[in-house]
Amino acid sequence: MTSLSPNFAGFAEAQKRLRQEFGQELAWISYPDPAYPEGTEINPDNDRPYDPEVEPVNGGEVRTIVLASVVTRPVAGSTSLKDSVVKKAIGWLEEGGIVLIVDIEDYHLVRDATEVEYAGDVYTIRDDDHDYLGPVDRWLFHATL
Repeated sequence: MTSLSPNFAGFAEAQKRLRQEFGQELAWISYPDPAYPEGTEINPDNDRPYDPEVEPVNGGEVRTIVLASVVTRPVAGSTSLKDSVVKKAIGWLEEGGIVLIVDIEDYHLVRDATEVEYAGDVYTIRDDDHDYLGPVDRWLFHATL
């Protein structure tokens, strides 16, 4: 009798191929901590300069484009989307939640993102989960409008 074992390498390759074919390049938005010119005295109570006219040398948002698979329906067992799924007269309906699946190799590019732009809307990232099946790694980001 022949025993069957899972083909993890094939699964990983199929996931990557699907993401390359059907994934979307999304703008992942982060807001780095402000950095001030060297020698600026910082108030320890609020981490801002004592001088209100000193502007940060960096600022604003940083957008990083990374390929992700987009899931636009609630994912079973997802705690972060629980509040975005409501019971209506016709059954349980989603209200704006998405899940974004990112390759493990790209996680370092998006781990500090707090928002992501998808289909013209900016979603707030609620949490992220390391998802794996055997040796196959990927990251899931849960986001809501």
